[in-house]
Amino acid sequence: MEDDDERLAALKLRASVRGMQLPDDVGRYILHRGPRELGELCRAVETLDKASLSAKRKLTIPFVKSALGW
Repeated sequence: MEDDDERLAALKLRASVRGMQLPDDVGRYILHRGPRELGELCRAVETLDKASLSAKRKLTIPFVKSALGW
């Protein structure tokens, strides 16, 4: 579980640097559905940043499902 906690912290930090708030439940959803490699997870956050800016939406599980095609 510690690995997932560290990955979640990294995702939240990456999102914060980009000006997004990543709720814990959304971060855990990304960790459970997404790739395991941190680089790939960071690319998912980048994709979500672009999608949330263009759609003017906050990060929610339904939005992440839609934006990432999960």
